Amino acid sequence: MTGAIKYKFTYNVNSYYGRLMRVTDLLSGSSVVIRRDYRLQANQLTTVTAGARRRLSQSQRCHLTTDSNGLLASLTTLSSVKTRFSYVRNTGLLSSRQTDSDYYMYKYGQDGRVLSVTYLTGHECLFTSRVYDGTVYVNSSCDGSTVELSQHNQSLDIHCCKTPFHSHHRQDK
Repeated sequence: MTGAIKYKFTYNVNSYYGRLMRVTDLLSGSSVVIRRDYRLQANQLTTVTAGARRRLSQSQRCHLTTDSNGLLASLTTLSSVKTRFSYVRNTGLLSSRQTDSDYYMYKYGQDGRVLSVTYLTGHECLFTSRVYDGTVYVNSSCDGSTVELSQHNQSLDIHCCKTPFHSHHRQDK
């Protein structure tokens, strides 16, 4: 760890709850700006990419709608691509994501970990996970890869490899 600050979070101090307004990557100068409506619900995201000499060179916008529970219901890009989201009623976990050309359905275990993702084509990717020596190993049936998540001090390390965890680590129950 370098101890360097990577992101700057800017909040609206004129709001009772101090709503997040901007996240800036201090290395690149790029940022995401969150616009809110009169109810303080996020309704627009603008990504601003800093170019040479940190002048703002590119900007992309998308409009957001939220449902009655404050969850993201849809996201629409300037090119009118609309993505709709639905959630598992009792957990708030994402159950599906849909555009005009794509559809993804998510299933979860009792612990809230994703078990599978089903695509519009009917193809299903299965995920299994195990915890071993403080590291979480997530195996995907899509490409047989394993993602290792481990926490050291206050940082999260993420490593990817092609070998499934069950072939080189014992499975704890």
